[in-house]
Amino acid sequence: MIEVIEISRNFGRFQAVSNVSFQVQKSEVLGFLGPNGAGKSTTMKMLTGYLQPSSGDALICGHSVTKQSLKARAKIGYLPESAPSYGEMQVEEFLRFAGKVRGLTGEKLNSQIEKVLEDTSLQTVRKQLIETLSKFLMAFFIPSNDSSKLSVFLLKIASIVLIAESAVLINSLVFFSNGSNRSLI
Repeated sequence: MIEVIEISRNFGRFQAVSNVSFQVQKSEVLGFLGPNGAGKSTTMKMLTGYLQPSSGDALICGHSVTKQSLKARAKIGYLPESAPSYGEMQVEEFLRFAGKVRGLTGEKLNSQIEKVLEDTSLQTVRKQLIETLSKFLMAFFIPSNDSSKLSVFLLKIASIVLIAESAVLINSLVFFSNGSNRSLI
């Protein structure tokens, strides 16, 4: 699913990532551990296409991030450390917006919204404003260290989900332990 081949990233003379290689297979979970400045976020940004590697390459479901960036990105759902939220939107409205941004339309969009509402137990609050949700339910939409924020990613037809927050990663394992065909990294 992911194969990283001697990927490096330089910022001028500073080498943020140096010849990193690893593989992640379907259903595996991988976490990056290290102090600030170790290159964890830079590596994630290279895998998602936000940064071009200075050298090396990575394959996302067989697609090169350097030569087939759009195809590689289409396979990834990425949750950065600070993601925006839209408290003035209703739950279902926000999911519809997020699905359309990801290119879903018609029956595919509607079925994905229903799946998300069911998988996250948000059916009863589908017409409620996000900002009026309980703290527990709001955690699906509002960035914080203890939220899972996965409702948007369940909408995305992604083979791979990259999460750039360790607390979110740990809390999110519950949602991806249901036998789905996604890998969580």
